[in-house]
Amino acid sequence: MATTRTQAGARTAHRLSGTKLGLAIACVGMLLASGCDAGKNAETSREAPAIPGADAQAGPIALRDVIIPFHEGGYPAGSDVPLAVRLFSTAGQPVRLVQVAPGTAGTMTVQAQQVTLCRAPTSLVVPAEGYLLLVPGSGPYLVARKIRAALPYGAAVPVRFSFSTGNSVQVDVPMAPPTYPVAPTTTVRPAC
Repeated sequence: MATTRTQAGARTAHRLSGTKLGLAIACVGMLLASGCDAGKNAETSREAPAIPGADAQAGPIALRDVIIPFHEGGYPAGSDVPLAVRLFSTAGQPVRLVQVAPGTAGTMTVQAQQVTLCRAPTSLVVPAEGYLLLVPGSGPYLVARKIRAALPYGAAVPVRFSFSTGNSVQVDVPMAPPTYPVAPTTTVRPAC
């Protein structure tokens, strides 16, 4: 009788492990199938980021939502392109923005001949543990002058920012989506 119980127990254990194996295979299959819709046609591929601008860090200075205002059809070659730049400092003392220059070209970037400041004092200082906004329509702002090629939506302008702390960073500045508010004014004019 003991032999019969052991054989029955072994068959039950084998049946249970087969059930577990089948369940595991079904779970793996479902996981694989759920990834099939994660391509360029997935629902999330049509979502815009909440803050579409570029972010970067240069020591104690954080550059946030650095962006080019949207321009229908992009910006033609030779254009002056306004930049919206937001600088935040965690430094215990003021930090001066000592240079802003064209960055190194990369994939999907369009270089400018130079980057200049519009409507600004002679120097730009980010206050200790404070911020500095360089946004068209609300005071001084930066302009990428005479871009060397057409700038379509999806491309960026590389810009290098250097600070009195000795830190510098390159930011590939993208163009804002059509509905993203960059400046408080409805029309941004880069001429200054």
